[in-house]
Amino acid sequence: MKKILIITDIQHATPRIPGILKYLPRYGYDPILVSPSQPQEMQYFGGKRISLPVWASTVAQTGYLLYCSFFNFPDEMKYQFESLLGEARHIIRHEKIHAIVSSSSPVSSHIIARKLKLEFGLPWVVDLRDLWSQNHNYPYGRWRLQRDTELEMKTLSDADALVTTNEGFAKKLKTRYNHKPVFTITNGYDPLIQVPTPLTQRFSITYTGQIYNGKQDIGLFEQALKELIQSGTIAGDDIDLRIFDPQRGTTIPRKEVVPRQRESQVLLYLNWITANEGVFATKLFEYLGAGRPILAVGGEEGDAVQEILFRTNAGIYATTLYDVKATLEKFYKEYKQTGSVTYHGIPEEIQKYSFIEITRQFAEVISQKESPEK
Repeated sequence: MKKILIITDIQHATPRIPGILKYLPRYGYDPILVSPSQPQEMQYFGGKRISLPVWASTVAQTGYLLYCSFFNFPDEMKYQFESLLGEARHIIRHEKIHAIVSSSSPVSSHIIARKLKLEFGLPWVVDLRDLWSQNHNYPYGRWRLQRDTELEMKTLSDADALVTTNEGFAKKLKTRYNHKPVFTITNGYDPLIQVPTPLTQRFSITYTGQIYNGKQDIGLFEQALKELIQSGTIAGDDIDLRIFDPQRGTTIPRKEVVPRQRESQVLLYLNWITANEGVFATKLFEYLGAGRPILAVGGEEGDAVQEILFRTNAGIYATTLYDVKATLEKFYKEYKQTGSVTYHGIPEEIQKYSFIEITRQFAEVISQKESPEK
């Protein structure tokens, strides 16, 4: 079995890299992980949020970003990754490594991967779960952006292949690195996680994940539900609305996320408010794996989320108040008549997003770039 070195922070890389690590042996690869942290059960989104006045929260966030701009460059894990260089060199010298794969964030994984690539001449595949200086959620100012851009281009110029998670990201990478092969390999779900979970008796609607202010808006959904309750179309006592979002101080252990999704009558997905160039959250694939109807709210017609839902028949895409209300009414009516909302997902299409298939695609990229047998 061919050995490859995987460099990432495994806690940041969940669930993508753990999923790929799990299934790589099926395709003839023995992955060796180098990570500053180890896998562990974590809070889905950490502890409860500290309650601060708006002005204090703004000042704190601004101060933190200024500090990071000067002192956490390129990220806060720089020195932790640098401390792993000796371990990585030892592995390469004593194992027959065929390729190096680094995955970000943090981007410091790519810095040490490049050093190893130049030192040992091994093929190097870069996995960008989110983009670096072209990140759609880039938090810093112009001065820091210039530094990030320069370091990114210097670093990735030595990569043998670039992998990212959606066509929007891939388009940006192809424009900047038009001399390099760029591959789109989406995130996915683990098909072998078996959590037999009966559906809730109440009309449950579940959202798991952070709601990004200015990027996502739950207001459209809340207004639709409120109007349906006020009109008597939906009985308020039947509703079990569960929003697991740290901004609201509601978190659950990661191991509880899948059961909460799979027992839900409906799963709520919030699209980006404006055109997102193909960007969508990892939770979309978790939802596909949960096998429950998805209600995707907001966004713009024709985006990647709508395309995936149409192809898999796993849910309904609703961009207007009228559409959201009509969908909720339809789901609720079926729930009242039968006791549950029927799931109509197409297994053959949904399986294309399982980590078994995602890993197969990743293995193909590695096989194209790996060192030949000596």
